[in-house]
Amino acid sequence: MSQVVLSIGSNIEPHLNIPRGLTALYDAFGALALSPWYESRSVGFAGDNFINLVAAFDSGQSLGALAGHLAAIEAAVGRTPQQKGFSARTLDLDLLIFGDFVGDWNGRGIPSADLLDYAFVLRPLAGLLPHQRHPTRGRSFAALWRDFPHKAAQPLWPSSLQWKPSDVASSAMHASDALCSAAGSVKPRRS
Repeated sequence: MSQVVLSIGSNIEPHLNIPRGLTALYDAFGALALSPWYESRSVGFAGDNFINLVAAFDSGQSLGALAGHLAAIEAAVGRTPQQKGFSARTLDLDLLIFGDFVGDWNGRGIPSADLLDYAFVLRPLAGLLPHQRHPTRGRSFAALWRDFPHKAAQPLWPSSLQWKPSDVASSAMHASDALCSAAGSVKPRRS
């Protein structure tokens, strides 16, 4: 099993789309550890505010299978190929950490450089895993956040939005059906 750490964000109906994504993740992987949720201005383009958080869970999937599963969840929640780069999006599931893997995968560095560049990634990560150390820097996420030089330029504030596994009862069937359709599988399974 590998620890998976994701940055999750949305600025298109985040009150609906983030819970849908979390339900699909819960259906697929089981227990999720979630950071506090934060709101921030769009970075890199003019748009609605984003809601961001970090989730961690264990998975036995390979990196390639996990990436495919995450893309299927994004698509099931309504993300289109046009929602890339600095743009509005229904759901963004960015892989930050995958076990002890360090290197390049499919054009992205793992651990993600976003850990060190963006307050909307590092602050929730430091809240969820304060004592865990960055795989290559060796410093705890709490220490990296304490010394983050762009806090004033990248303000964020707590969001009142939340999700809990008991929310699954009301929405899991719809999220699972959409995920199955997007992923082409019979039923999501815990892996």
